[in-house]
Amino acid sequence: MKRPTVKQEMEMLGFTIEQTGGGCTAYTRYAEDGSHLMITNVNDPTAPTSLQDSVTIGEYDPKGELKRQRNWENLDRFIFFETRRRKAQTH
Repeated sequence: MKRPTVKQEMEMLGFTIEQTGGGCTAYTRYAEDGSHLMITNVNDPTAPTSLQDSVTIGEYDPKGELKRQRNWENLDRFIFFETRRRKAQTH
C-alpha cells in the first residue's frame, strides 16, 4: 500500500497550505478560538514538501502572536507523534 503524499498526510491532520506573504507558504491549522499552528521548513519559510524535511512548528495565539516554537528533525516524526496524540484524545 502506497503511503499518502505530504499534502494528503497534512490534510488528514487538519492542515492546509496558506500563503504567508512574499512567496512564502506554511501548513496551517486553526483552532476554534483562532489560535493556530504553522509549519515551515527550518531554514526556508515555505511549507515542507518531503517527509524528511526538517521543520519548525510555531504555535500562535488568537492575536497572531508567537507563543512557542519548536524544531523537529523531520516532518515524518511530527506526523507520527501528532497522529498518536490525536488518537489518544479520541479514546
